Amino acid sequence: PPPPPPPPMPPVMTLPVPGAVLWLRAGSLAHTHTNGDPVVSWGEPSIPNASVSQTTPTLAPVFVPDGFGVGAPAVRFDGTGAFLANSRVSLPGGASGPGSTHFAVFRDRGTKTSCCSGVLFWERADIGISTDSTGNGVIALADGPGLAVPNALGVANRTVLADATYTTTGAVNFSVATCASIGTYPAPPATATGVMIGTRNNELGRYFKGDVGEIIVYPRTLTAIEHASVRAYIAGQWPETTAVAQCAGGGNPDAGFKTSQMYAITRYTQAVQSRNTMWPIKFNGMAFIAAMGSDGEADTRGWGGCNWWQNTRLPYGAMLPAGDFDEFQVLMKYKSNQQKLLSQRTPFYWNHTGMWTTETSHLSGAYCPEDYGCNRDPKLPIYLEASGYLHVDQGGDSGTGEYSLMALDYLLWSSTDPSLPTPEAKEYLSIATEAAEYFMNHFNNRSQDGRVIVWPAQVLETYWCTYNTTLNMFTNCCENDSPTISGMIGLIAKLIALPAGLATSTQRAAWQHFRDNLMPLLPIITSPDGNVIAPAEVVSTGKHNGEGPELYAIHPHRLFTKGVAVATGLNISLGELTVNTSLFAHGTSGWNYGINAYALIGDALHASTQLLGRVFTPPASGYRFDGFAPHEQDFDPSSDHFANMNRALLEMLIQSGDDGFTNTTIVLFPAWPCTWDVTLKLWGPMNTSVEVDYAGGKLVSPLIVEPLERSTAVKFANCIV
Repeated sequence: PPPPPPPPMPPVMTLPVPGAVLWLRAGSLAHTHTNGDPVVSWGEPSIPNASVSQTTPTLAPVFVPDGFGVGAPAVRFDGTGAFLANSRVSLPGGASGPGSTHFAVFRDRGTKTSCCSGVLFWERADIGISTDSTGNGVIALADGPGLAVPNALGVANRTVLADATYTTTGAVNFSVATCASIGTYPAPPATATGVMIGTRNNELGRYFKGDVGEIIVYPRTLTAIEHASVRAYIAGQWPETTAVAQCAGGGNPDAGFKTSQMYAITRYTQAVQSRNTMWPIKFNGMAFIAAMGSDGEADTRGWGGCNWWQNTRLPYGAMLPAGDFDEFQVLMKYKSNQQKLLSQRTPFYWNHTGMWTTETSHLSGAYCPEDYGCNRDPKLPIYLEASGYLHVDQGGDSGTGEYSLMALDYLLWSSTDPSLPTPEAKEYLSIATEAAEYFMNHFNNRSQDGRVIVWPAQVLETYWCTYNTTLNMFTNCCENDSPTISGMIGLIAKLIALPAGLATSTQRAAWQHFRDNLMPLLPIITSPDGNVIAPAEVVSTGKHNGEGPELYAIHPHRLFTKGVAVATGLNISLGELTVNTSLFAHGTSGWNYGINAYALIGDALHASTQLLGRVFTPPASGYRFDGFAPHEQDFDPSSDHFANMNRALLEMLIQSGDDGFTNTTIVLFPAWPCTWDVTLKLWGPMNTSVEVDYAGGKLVSPLIVEPLERSTAVKFANCIV
């Protein structure tokens, strides 16, 4: 029999608006490709020299004739290395340029990368359209230099049209179906020198996994009529893209309700575990554990019965600004009850005074038996736990710096006059002073300029310090780790600022001498983008966990925050660049505190994106209550995931200026997206309540501050001029 006739030639297509610099249609490949064929070149004949290609066939995407449904072809990218590129095509940039307009029809099929996949990416200008895995599904976003503007949530396995218009002022207007959002970049995009499809610059595993149906790019900002004409053309070709989308932020009425609901549910879940008790919330399953062990034992939970400080702390981060002082005290009472043991064992172990602990502990403060080691090497020093994760973490996951700062926060928040503290606040103050004693007494080594060298040390659980029992000494250790040093810096500074009568002259002199002469400097490293905070001055070999030690100076120790910048004028660019270059900050689930670091430095874009990812997290498998988070890194129902959500939400709305104990500044909207409406009543330092009703980009009722005389201390960081 004669061979079957070739498929009909695709019709010659024209765009409703001429002048596109790039036009890619999967339908144009139907005549030349069959199912699974590699796509090594893709472009429209009507636009010469604008094809994208791949010279390595194994890295080429493939053609799928029914990728978007019967008769709707797609170019499919595998998410692991497939991409197409053209280094010759360019877009003008700069303040004098004409801007650019981008359209992309795609369906994400499970992208795993965190910011940004590169559905469409323009090199050097760093602009385009991407998807981003948030840990709770996939969102669409407009890429930009150092920033990304989120839009639709839950775009995985949906055919969507995304379009982004970049203006000469640095603004970007981004829409997906019925969602719209606006962002502003520090400067207009630079001139683009090449385009990539399916990857964001082949870096950091940023590859798109999914199907692309059509891409159109204009080297100018389209008029409103032109823009509508192109969208109408695409809607005719891809009718599925007109469906209502679930929007991020103000574009979706359900997002505001869901955020408020999850905040209230989480606050309630924490409250019922924090009243009439002396024990903190158990992070791995909370009080609601329902799992059964393989032997039939009820209430079985991973990570056992001990407490890990880096988890235990998290529910309490939102309680002071929420006004839940009584619940916050549970954690402080917990540490206060441990104080006698933790202080009295220090001279026995170290031959000096002060209060010190490690990351894991029994409720009493004693070492967790599993970590101390039931069959430990008898040659290990008596003070040293067998677990290398915990050996000499002096002030990071151990919490020595952090719980001391929390004690000082309680002093600042709980009274309108911190010089007249409540009895409880005065009790907790001794936690901070004894921790300072430990830091000032513990380290014997000195640098050439006479400052303390934090050694032996390790960086959280990530970079260890090994004890060699043959040599009877520490080997392969870190030096001057930033979590410990940032905690020391924050703690000593706040102790020096204490009101008169809350410290003796001898104590103040000792703190000031340590700060001025002995305090080690925060370790700094030079990155391609500039100076950033380093995990440590010296890092040991081997990596045992994935944490963000460089972020500790921002979260939880608050040396570099938007609140501090507004209150004192401090340049926080070191903290900002550290967060923006931290790979850990992109993590979005469980105890990961990137969301809190973004909120604290005032990055509304990334903070709000990660916030909504947590807000829309479904309950753990087998549970129905929305407040019961999945397993994440711990055990379900986990407390960490929604605890950091609540904390970040309030850090976006209100921060302390951390500028002393007298008329302390309250900073509102430090990381709040100005397109989001909000009504709030929250608490700032000095037991000051603030009430805000904000909608449509302005206050719709006067700001209410109680007590009234504290009104002069309230400042808006953003949105309100």
